[in-house]
Amino acid sequence: MKTFLESCQKLMETIQRLRAPDGCPWDIEQTPFTMRDAILEEAYEAIDAITNIDTGAHYESGSCTQTNAEACEELGDLLFNVLMVAYMFEQSGSFSVADVLDGVTQKIIRRHPHVFGKTEGFAGPTDKDKVKSPKAVLEQWDSIKKEVEHRHTNSVLDSIPKSFSPLMRAHKMQKKVSKVGFDFKSVEDAIKKAEEELDELKQQQALLQDYLNTADKNSNSALVETYKKSLETEMGDVLFSFVNVARLLGIQSELALQTSNEKFEKRFHAVEHAMQEEGIPLEPCNVDKMNNFWEKAKKEEQ
Repeated sequence: MKTFLESCQKLMETIQRLRAPDGCPWDIEQTPFTMRDAILEEAYEAIDAITNIDTGAHYESGSCTQTNAEACEELGDLLFNVLMVAYMFEQSGSFSVADVLDGVTQKIIRRHPHVFGKTEGFAGPTDKDKVKSPKAVLEQWDSIKKEVEHRHTNSVLDSIPKSFSPLMRAHKMQKKVSKVGFDFKSVEDAIKKAEEELDELKQQQALLQDYLNTADKNSNSALVETYKKSLETEMGDVLFSFVNVARLLGIQSELALQTSNEKFEKRFHAVEHAMQEEGIPLEPCNVDKMNNFWEKAKKEEQ
């Protein structure tokens, strides 16, 4: 079996060969900018694979080994793409792959004085007042960024990547402002706010529906569009408020929604299969049948 260093060396040699003048035309053509989507896709695929293991999901054969193999493969794909981009920067003379590895190693050591004892002004592993809880570790992490690394921004929100998905960005923004005390006092307060936002959405929908019910064919299309934009704004407020509820419950909304998507997909596949078995077409007139099969699929999950 190869050692870790041998495997790393072989992967880097593979990347270098692909990017060589006589390497792969596709890989040679790529740039860090064009590789953004690949990194994002591989990250989500790795998350899916990890989730499958954690939730007990697996391939149809039911092999747990296959699920582990999937996670191994997807993590490898993600690592490959990250190192490929790092090597592109090395080729351009910006920085080397070694700089990337050394930089993150030094940062992690610096931000974990309670483990490595390398950061002046912060308690080391043998000090009685070293941080001992996950929450304290995160607070210390932020302190080191400000006091040692001097990472100051004009806003507490400036460090949040614009490329985050809306759900992830909402979660991160709420988490950031909570650190300076701008937060709900309890989950119950957040739920109350979410209910208020839901009521406002209902009110806006009622206004639009009332107008559509009374308007004739020559109705003001600009006014309808204004109603719809207001409805979209209210819908956004509802989603944002429920992300707050999830955060206070210790739940990452993006992952929670991903789990629900998977659950919906699995159940609807069961509905499709049952409808096909009975020769019933998937049409609106057969929605009662679909609902019955849906409920059956739910019960079989329990």
